[in-house]
Amino acid sequence: MHSGVAFWGQVYPLADGKVTDPKRDRTEYTCKGHLVMFPSNWGMYDLFGRHNLKVDGGPAKKVGKQHDWNDIEILAQGNRVRVAVNGVAVVDWRDPEPERIQEGPIGLQLHSNKVPQEVHFKGLVLTTFPEDRLVTVK
Repeated sequence: MHSGVAFWGQVYPLADGKVTDPKRDRTEYTCKGHLVMFPSNWGMYDLFGRHNLKVDGGPAKKVGKQHDWNDIEILAQGNRVRVAVNGVAVVDWRDPEPERIQEGPIGLQLHSNKVPQEVHFKGLVLTTFPEDRLVTVK
C-alpha cells in the first residue's frame, strides 16, 4: 500500500459530534484535504474531495525507494506544493482550486490494508514561514 502526509484540510468525519459518512470506519484521526503519497503510489491525492490530483508520479518513482527509508521534503506555500525525494525535486504543482486550501492539522497516513503493515517516520521537521526553496535538493 502507500503512506502519506496530509495537510491543508480538516479533521474528518466529525461534524457536530456525529460521523458524516457512516458507511466508512473513520475516527477523529481521519483528515480531509491534500495528501502527498509515497512510496508505492507516488503522487498527490485530495482526500474526500477530487481524489487523484494531476501530478506525475514518474519522477518520484525514479528516485524513491520501496521498503527503505526515503528523505521527503514537502514545501506548501500559498496554493503551490513542491516535493523533493532523496534530494531530487519531483513535484511542482499549483492547486487550481485554492478555495479548497484550509488551515488544519498535519496528518501522517498509514493506508488501510487486509494484512498487517507498519510505517515509520523519523527526523520530522516542521518549519513555519520557510524559505521559498526546497532546502534538501542537491
